[in-house]
Amino acid sequence: MSIHPNTFCKITGLKYDKVQKIYIGRLNGYPVILRAVPRRNMMLFRLIADITDARLSTEIQQAIEPWLLAHSGITGLQYADRCLSCLISIPPKKADEQTAERITELISFASDFRMAGCCQSCGTDRDYSFYLLDDAGVTICPQCESTLQQKIEEIAEKKQQYPVSWSGTVMAGLVGAALLFVLIYLLLAANLIVYPVTYVCVLAALLLCKKWGKKLHYVSLSIIGGLCLISCVLATFFSTAHEMALNNQENCTNAQALCSGVEELREMYSNFTEEELAEFDEDGEFIISASELDEKYQLGMLIQETQTTKDCILRFNELMRQEIFRDYRNEYRRRLILNIIAVFVSLSISAPAMLRQSNGRHTLRRIPE
Repeated sequence: MSIHPNTFCKITGLKYDKVQKIYIGRLNGYPVILRAVPRRNMMLFRLIADITDARLSTEIQQAIEPWLLAHSGITGLQYADRCLSCLISIPPKKADEQTAERITELISFASDFRMAGCCQSCGTDRDYSFYLLDDAGVTICPQCESTLQQKIEEIAEKKQQYPVSWSGTVMAGLVGAALLFVLIYLLLAANLIVYPVTYVCVLAALLLCKKWGKKLHYVSLSIIGGLCLISCVLATFFSTAHEMALNNQENCTNAQALCSGVEELREMYSNFTEEELAEFDEDGEFIISASELDEKYQLGMLIQETQTTKDCILRFNELMRQEIFRDYRNEYRRRLILNIIAVFVSLSISAPAMLRQSNGRHTLRRIPE
């Protein structure tokens, strides 16, 4: 259920640009641009053409709906701004041939209404070339190309002059971090996957930063990223402390018995001299040393004294050093590493495009035919 570039290009006559991952070409004189839609088994079709008779404009709009009903595999057909666009479904079998047939049907639609390929900006039918404006395929003539480049530079300059609201930036980061803390804490308690929630919270913080902070740049991105990292570390820390408190509550009775047993042994040992104890246990298999008794007693008291999450937070490092909490120590480290990675991955996915958009950094790139 996929298009094979080499086969598809031979059938349609289009050219595949491996860098931009789009198909371009002139079919029956019409400039056509195709781009695969990830994970949807569809292709975005764009045909750049102007109507030669203004009276046909209304007829085109009226003809679209009945035309769609008569043709399968094509959805969202519309004509606006000198562009005929739609989504083409990629069939499960003979994907290359059937997709090519649907493109032919769209070319026929444009031909029936006497459209003519043109520059999408000004409508001239001469000397236009294929370009990518950000990620959208367009056709532009040399005159419009220089004008568009100038507008892109002007927009970038205006964006640089926008004042930044640092209070709004910090507020956005705090809201996103607070939401991230609550959700991670709840998900860890339920042993559920954290990454999707991390991505949503980071994205929400970035969107709020654009709205409240007026602009998203590298400094504000660092603030949001730092607050989200602190949030996920704290959520992991509090969640682990809560789990240890529950464990200590379950083992409180055993800890009390351990302390009582140690006290009884101490009392029993006090009735004997060291020589008598050594004579009784020549191999050292039964008598526990005083230091070992102290360790066990301190462990029992530690468990009894850390029955709440607050107690475990205050004595977290002391608990983590105990051998009986080794599993919690390993799990805490694993969760911490994964949650930090989730924040960095979420930022790397969301931030670049939002930074370009916020800073007005549009791109115009020519696609060789």
